[in-house]
Amino acid sequence: MRVTTPIADMDVTIHRLTVSGTRLVMQNAENDAMPTRAEMTPQDVRTLFGHLFRPSVLMFGVGCLLGLVKDQGNKNTSAQKQEHPTPHPW
Repeated sequence: MRVTTPIADMDVTIHRLTVSGTRLVMQNAENDAMPTRAEMTPQDVRTLFGHLFRPSVLMFGVGCLLGLVKDQGNKNTSAQKQEHPTPHPW
């Protein structure tokens, strides 16, 4: 996935999802540019599921699972269309 913030513009690979206490924890792959850990609260997970069941998002997900949606790499991504304020933050 592509993560774009005011201080970083980088690819993040979802390597592992685990549950730690009351948090859903996502960790990225070791070969990514920066170690990343995202913790989601129960409210975050409820919000995520609420969005996942919207028809357009659900159909996109089903298309991905069935191989009907092909990854086009980083071509024409919204992150590349915009000039990032800090293209090389590190």
